[in-house]
Amino acid sequence: MGKTYIDDGQLAIELPDGFAVLTLEKLQALYGMDYSEMWGARDESRHIAITVIWKDAAALLAKLASEESLAKRVEKALSKSYRASGHRCGEYFAACIAGKDARGFRYSYEPEGIPQECEVVVFRNGGRCYTLYYYTRTEVAQANRPAYDAMLASLALS
Repeated sequence: MGKTYIDDGQLAIELPDGFAVLTLEKLQALYGMDYSEMWGARDESRHIAITVIWKDAAALLAKLASEESLAKRVEKALSKSYRASGHRCGEYFAACIAGKDARGFRYSYEPEGIPQECEVVVFRNGGRCYTLYYYTRTEVAQANRPAYDAMLASLALS
């Protein structure tokens, strides 16, 4: 598909062929929230979805909260939300995304009985916090990993 811009051009990503950018309305329906600061794309045939949600933090909070603590906060919320779907947290990790320090974790769950492998990565640019969510079916997770890694590597801040 090529280069796509997120957050009014503040973040760019290279999407592989087969991906379609989702409308805000579709994302809001999928996530069950009326939040406007989100972007997402998916490849239905490969069962891959990627979403980015961003939020501005108060200056003091931005200095006090680490990427690690933010990632742990996201994991705690997901654990609670997906408990009924068999949520299992995997490993935490450090990364560099768009030239910024990032922290993330892997998890799995089974919505509607379909096993999913997921990853969340949190990074900041100034006072803006980005949270990236990756979902794929367990049965194709290994085959889809190179496409996801390429998308992560392509992320660039303007």
